[in-house]
Amino acid sequence: MGKNLTDPAVAVRWGERLAADLPQWEVEPVGSWNCEALCHYHAKCTTGPMSGASFSGYGGEVMEELGPNLGIEDPGVSFTLSGVIDAYGLAAGSVPRTISMLMEATNAGEIGPAELDGIDLRWGNHEAVLDLLKRTVRRDGVGELLAKGMRETARTLGIEHRSVHMHGAGFNDHDQRATPMVLFQSQVASGAGPTWQTAVGLAFGFAAEPDLGFPKALDPDDLSRVVEATYKTQQKKLWLDCLGVCMFAARGFGGMFELGAEALEAATGMQWRPEDALVVGRRVVNLQRLINIHLGYVPEEDFDISQRLLEKIAEGPAAGRGLTRAEFSRLREEFYRMQDWSIETGWPSDELLRELGLDPSLVGRLVPQ
Repeated sequence: MGKNLTDPAVAVRWGERLAADLPQWEVEPVGSWNCEALCHYHAKCTTGPMSGASFSGYGGEVMEELGPNLGIEDPGVSFTLSGVIDAYGLAAGSVPRTISMLMEATNAGEIGPAELDGIDLRWGNHEAVLDLLKRTVRRDGVGELLAKGMRETARTLGIEHRSVHMHGAGFNDHDQRATPMVLFQSQVASGAGPTWQTAVGLAFGFAAEPDLGFPKALDPDDLSRVVEATYKTQQKKLWLDCLGVCMFAARGFGGMFELGAEALEAATGMQWRPEDALVVGRRVVNLQRLINIHLGYVPEEDFDISQRLLEKIAEGPAAGRGLTRAEFSRLREEFYRMQDWSIETGWPSDELLRELGLDPSLVGRLVPQ
């Protein structure tokens, strides 16, 4: 992603510099308790204007949000900012994405210092980014507005057309048009807002899901199996969540349902069949749907997405990828039919709820009066 998803070239340049700078940084991988994945680290940046900064946290795709998407081309700066985000307890797809929106509007001449407490938000000004992050967590000045979220900030400043959002919020730090299954599941399938609820490796094209009938990863340019893959892997992901197993520890190899059943029985004494796993996952999918209905969900909200995300990527390594609004709508209807949800109301059918051991009268009782 680059400059609020408008400039893939800056992301390419940043990636090339990252490959050169990364080996120079001092990084000590750190895992959670009893976990060998070692996703986080203690680190020291040794390149660029923030050389010498030490911090803990997680970089990964977070650096995309704090680098090319803000017009920051020095990877060392992005690396260090990822530690700031971690220390502040912020999601990289929230405040940084809002700052990127402000930068685009500033560079387009739509807002200026008068709306931003005098802060210079030209692309790439990392000192201004640091200032805004601090102001946001302290709710100081314009930071009070940013703390209210992307949608409220955009509406207040009249720049909603610059907001790259799903359901008014930011999302995981990639240009999700490059992997249409990820964009689709975050916007339509996920019952918890724009977040991971499917098989990441399968969607990105680097890991199979043999237990679910996918002996090899999906081709991101092929939309024909997006709905089926979303439907099946969401059930597996939510079952793993219930089991307390990280999705990264369970991707790409077979036998997970059998292993999960054995582990659950060993830990609890419960008799568990491997085939029950997807039933649990499907039940959670529909419980989330019922909760959203209670909170006022209507099917039109599936289309509450930035227009920029429903345009094909125009240039760069992923040129041509993405979903048009027509493709998005077609996949949504196919997904609803597969789920046995009403296309008109979004509600699960009575037959489906009975099959999952849920009371069909829940729907009527949950609908806001």
